[in-house]
Amino acid sequence: MSVFEHVAVAISIILGLGVTTLLTAALDLFRHRRELRFHWVPLTWALLIFWLHLQFWWALGLLGQVDEWSHGNFLLAIALAVSLFSAASLIFPSRASTDANDLEEFFRREGKWGCAATAIVYLLLIPALHSFWQLPLVSFASLAAFVNVLLITGVLVSRWPLLTNVLTVLAVGVQLVFQQFTFVPILQL
Repeated sequence: MSVFEHVAVAISIILGLGVTTLLTAALDLFRHRRELRFHWVPLTWALLIFWLHLQFWWALGLLGQVDEWSHGNFLLAIALAVSLFSAASLIFPSRASTDANDLEEFFRREGKWGCAATAIVYLLLIPALHSFWQLPLVSFASLAAFVNVLLITGVLVSRWPLLTNVLTVLAVGVQLVFQQFTFVPILQL
């Protein structure tokens, strides 16, 4: 087994756990839908986190083209996967949470930590894009990732629901632009 294959297995396991956690939590919310008050903001963040998992998993196939795997590159890839797993685990209430009947309230109190983990993902993407795909550290992709970190920071500190809503829409928009101009060209290499 090559070094990349070992790396890919470790990352895939962590990403698989993140997707499983997110889907299980979503199904749990569906089962208790009559007792819950849903809100679009945490659902939107969950979809974004799910999409980031799928994107990274798809991009993982291209990491086989990395010529040499250093310990630093391995740790960077694992840190990205762990941050995604953390985001997936924190965005929705756990099954054990009996006081989470209102998703908007839960998001304001606890779910924002899933956004914090997502901000870490975007911060880690900046050196990852440089290390794995040789994009310049200062590039459109890095700028888009940094803008999303700022938007997510706004979500974390916001006390106003309207501002949280606007920042959520902007973060999704930046992600769509980021994907179009960064990951689509990378995936077509």
